[in-house]
Amino acid sequence: MASREEKLPLLGRGKGLITPAKSRFSETSTTPPPPPPPPAAAGPSHAPATLFQTPEASPILQKQVNQGGPGGISLGRAVCYVLGVLGVLPIVSLPGALVYCGWLGFVMFVVLVVVEVYTAVLLARSWLILELFWPREAHLHHRHPYPGLAEKAGGVVLRKIVSGLLNIAIFGAAIPFMLLASETMQQLVVSTTGWDLSFCYWLLVLTVALTPLLWFGTPKDLGVVTWVGGVSVVVVTGLTLASLFLDPPSSYKPPPEVPTWTSAAYCFGVIAFQFDIHPVILTVQMDMKQRHQLPLALIISFTVCGVLFLVVTGASFALYGSAVKANILNSFDHGPLLYVNMAIVCVQMLLCLVLGINALFQNLENCLNIPDEFGWRRVLLRTGVMALLLFMCESIPHFGVAIELVGGLLVTPFIFIFPPAFHISIKHKACGRIDVRDLVLAANIIIMGIVGCIAATSQSLIQVAQLSHFAPPCYINATAVSIAAREYQVNHYR
Repeated sequence: MASREEKLPLLGRGKGLITPAKSRFSETSTTPPPPPPPPAAAGPSHAPATLFQTPEASPILQKQVNQGGPGGISLGRAVCYVLGVLGVLPIVSLPGALVYCGWLGFVMFVVLVVVEVYTAVLLARSWLILELFWPREAHLHHRHPYPGLAEKAGGVVLRKIVSGLLNIAIFGAAIPFMLLASETMQQLVVSTTGWDLSFCYWLLVLTVALTPLLWFGTPKDLGVVTWVGGVSVVVVTGLTLASLFLDPPSSYKPPPEVPTWTSAAYCFGVIAFQFDIHPVILTVQMDMKQRHQLPLALIISFTVCGVLFLVVTGASFALYGSAVKANILNSFDHGPLLYVNMAIVCVQMLLCLVLGINALFQNLENCLNIPDEFGWRRVLLRTGVMALLLFMCESIPHFGVAIELVGGLLVTPFIFIFPPAFHISIKHKACGRIDVRDLVLAANIIIMGIVGCIAATSQSLIQVAQLSHFAPPCYINATAVSIAAREYQVNHYR
């Protein structure tokens, strides 16, 4: 009998790549294939609903592709989750970075955001290919999907390297969120009550208050946090725009027409960090009802965020010019509108940290064989990680330097290098060929990431060296740190 064949539009750009069905499990099983099932009763056939849905006769594969069930994350909730992970950080810090770079900042913003959306979609499609061709391996790696893709693309050694870098990147990305939330809380309390408690102490208070919330499990266990985080982004955007138009500066200082190398490197690091959801996005896909809908959720959420952030940045550019601070909230006069905005920003930063650091906890728990359920081992591990995070925040007590260092050094590989490389390798193993167009595009993205990583990292390390003489760690002199870091943030990039 002639061998069965099927069309896989996922690998053939919708044109229908023909591949033998019997080769699907060739890399994961040496046992002979089971006998073909008896013919099904005649009935209406159902065509694939989207590009990512493909007819499949294997019940094992169907279970993997459609896993999620009634308790999984819907498309709308996935969009809110991505909005929550992106958070309000771009609203308060992106205008200063783009204005500091001049008109080139807007060009860099559009190019980098498009590339980040594309590479995030590549990750989602790579996982779908893994589930389609190697469902057993996909099942084994469902709690740590990013390292799972690395193992399929380059072997066990690459998986271990990526897993270590992933943990460091997620941990490092939490530092700016904690610093911004603490600085915002300090400013809010000082403005409303006159009580000037250093943000070094607010770091301790917020860590203690936040840690119990982190004892929960995966994104599907954080439904309220997901929706509140997504709605907060829209509310903060509206409040910030209102402050921009109701509180314009008395004089306008135009932004620089020609950016310097320092400003371009700083802008690259900030933009890369603001929209980096790659280390955590696959954990969302694992909890979705329909995993093939993740690319659509990414496109919707990035489009919404991009429009909101561009509107705020454009208004800042036109009304404030170079007068806008690295933290845009520091550019406004005190008043009820600003206080409400600061409170929501602080809460959303903490919720964003809850959503983002969850992937780190899952990776560590998998390595330590901690059950995927609430228990004392989970509580002990996650509390210890938060204590280490607190120590790092107290040691690098400056938001601007932290965000540039993390954006340039830690998250760049997960945006520009790993996604296109993994997709090319996995796609080649699945279908035996590589499209020249995909290869050229991947090469350009990787080169862009390497150049940006070197530039942003070198500049951020220079700033760290300067800051070490400007502001000591919090555990040495908290008051001096608070004053010095505030002056540094206001004056350094102006």
